[in-house]
Amino acid sequence: MRKIFFTLFLMLLTTASVFAQAQVGLRAGANWATVIREQDPPAGVETPWRPGFMVGVATSFGAGEIFSIAPELVFSQRGNNWEEGGVSSSTRYNFLELPVLFRISFGDVLGGYINAGPTFSYLLGGKSDSEDVNFSEIDDPKRWEIGGSLGGGVKLNTGAGTFLIDLRYTRGFSDTFFRDFSGDQESKHQLITTSLIFLIPSVQ
Repeated sequence: MRKIFFTLFLMLLTTASVFAQAQVGLRAGANWATVIREQDPPAGVETPWRPGFMVGVATSFGAGEIFSIAPELVFSQRGNNWEEGGVSSSTRYNFLELPVLFRISFGDVLGGYINAGPTFSYLLGGKSDSEDVNFSEIDDPKRWEIGGSLGGGVKLNTGAGTFLIDLRYTRGFSDTFFRDFSGDQESKHQLITTSLIFLIPSVQ
């Protein structure tokens, strides 16, 4: 399945290379994730956001002065916390994400941008407290997820490269596997991510 992501990413790079301005670089940062369930948690149960990290490859392909397409290939750590009556549980999931963002930028040396687009994710694995997730024991693990991202940030063009300080909200639209005390019910991920992106100078 991971080969599919790399193949799709390479196809996006090949297709986007026809644009006049092409940039590639790295993205790294932190995220805070939780899970939206089909039913609200019972009284006395709290589901605080769980911190994690993300790191991956970022690109940008310009199609004019302000518009660009920005595919990424990112390893993202998600999960959630569960607290009830003084008892807590923590779950961590590792995802491979392929966001395809459509970006509008403004400003020259120092400016800003907004971007939005679909996100395709694949669940690599995870751990609930001290227990590893064993997909062979699960009838329907739902490892694929389709979602969407919306956000923006500040960009700085230094001449040696472009820095972007990015703030983003991502929401899963499809049901994904999730293990907790509430049994089998539809669950969707949501996360807030703040990251630093560095892109090398444009290739003309």
